[in-house]
Amino acid sequence: MSIIKLKPFKQPLTPGGARQAWRETAPAIRVGRYIFLDEITGEAACENDAEVPVEDIRGQAAVIAKKVVDVLGQVGGSPRHLTELTLYVAREIPREDMISAGLVLSKFLGSIVHEATWIKFNFLRDEGVKLALRGTAILPGDKPGKSQTRTRYRVTESGRLKRAA
Repeated sequence: MSIIKLKPFKQPLTPGGARQAWRETAPAIRVGRYIFLDEITGEAACENDAEVPVEDIRGQAAVIAKKVVDVLGQVGGSPRHLTELTLYVAREIPREDMISAGLVLSKFLGSIVHEATWIKFNFLRDEGVKLALRGTAILPGDKPGKSQTRTRYRVTESGRLKRAA
């Protein structure tokens, strides 16, 4: 068995204009060609630089999916690069609503949603959050730990990625 030592290139990623209400860190980070999505939620959508609350689970699923597509698109990836998804659902959500949220997610993210792990919780971090997502994506590249691009980015105040000088 061989051991591969990674020299990680860490890059924080933030969905366009969207902030995580309860956290100070980026909801996703890139290490080499790996993208780790950490508790992306959809309780608020950004429209014209203003946050609009999203009440139902289908709406939150659509916001989450758009955030994931945006984050992956910023680094040249797409939903087809997702290898693992875990979805956290508030306990009070009925099964039928979970199914319809899954259909919304699969419309944006593809068949990986059908293989996702769904976990019901008594409560999620913020009031109003009905659904949260964690996942992993692997971007194409020739060697583990190395991505196709070596471009460095920084996160701007609006949450977008900008090439560093």
